[in-house]
Amino acid sequence: MNRFEDQNLELGDFTDKILVLCPNCSNPAYVLAKDNQPRLVCHHCGYNRQRKSDDHISQLYGVPQDPYFNESLYLVSQCCGEILFAYNAAHLQYLKDYVSSGLRERNKTNPQMKNRSLISRLPQWIKNRNNRTEILNKIQQLEKRLANLLPHS
Repeated sequence: MNRFEDQNLELGDFTDKILVLCPNCSNPAYVLAKDNQPRLVCHHCGYNRQRKSDDHISQLYGVPQDPYFNESLYLVSQCCGEILFAYNAAHLQYLKDYVSSGLRERNKTNPQMKNRSLISRLPQWIKNRNNRTEILNKIQQLEKRLANLLPHS
């Protein structure tokens, strides 16, 4: 039986490199958030935009948009009548590890993280074991989309 132990990661822990749809050409682009200077870069059309430091960051759970520019995410799929999304390969893998596990354990070493971790904020439909097969199939489809981008990663 696979075991998943919550690492108390937050959605923000996956924001260093976010795959989005370019607002200019609709091809995959990256939001790179390094040194508190988020930049949206498209390797297809050359689109390049830097976020102003005083702009509001809208990191909302359950919204398939990046928190810096509010652009649509690339890794998105309809699943179980809901929207499954991931910021990047690491986020997708974390979700896959959680969904595929038969034993899911919460990390209670830090009481302040009780309701802040990504796992604690996942919607019930992702936590429901009856949806496991469909969710894992959709994750596999998103992994295939991701594999097509590897030369640009």
